[in-house]
Amino acid sequence: MRPAGSRCSRTSCALWTIRPTPRVKHMFLGHYAIALAAKKPAPAVALGTMILAAQLVDLLWPVLLVAGLEEVAIVPGITAVSPLDFTRYPYTHSLLAALGWGVLFGAVYFLFRRDGRGAWVAGAAVLSHWLLDLVVHRPDLPLYPDGAPRVVAVAATESAAYSRGAPWNPRRASHQRATSSRRGSP
Repeated sequence: MRPAGSRCSRTSCALWTIRPTPRVKHMFLGHYAIALAAKKPAPAVALGTMILAAQLVDLLWPVLLVAGLEEVAIVPGITAVSPLDFTRYPYTHSLLAALGWGVLFGAVYFLFRRDGRGAWVAGAAVLSHWLLDLVVHRPDLPLYPDGAPRVVAVAATESAAYSRGAPWNPRRASHQRATSSRRGSP
């Protein structure tokens, strides 16, 4: 039985369709690029381990979301890329938490492999996730768990948004909505 208002095909059925834009693809490519680049200073570390390190906080986020430790709201049109408003995610996406996850990941890697250089590089890959998110996220990244100071994120991302046209740039998003409505697309 199909849900009311769903778009179904032979292979999938969804209540709504999110069309991937080039920016969505590039956002995740940055994290994978860090994993690939980290292989040069630490060639003994498996590529899968580096990818896990670079994506660790995004892999932990849904688990902590379901556990009720982090919060998200669905607000259509909040950004040009995603309807998700990350209202509270202190344990995965704060700077201090990312640093902690990086130290923990590096320590666990060192315990299993006894490779100090690999442990440092893998831990740095975890921390790099926050730095890359700082450029592409709305100004919602906290500096420490449950911390209100997001000044660093606001200053850095505002200048990036208005100079480079970041996906959450309000002027760009309203222009895209106006352009798409003139073309007759949803």
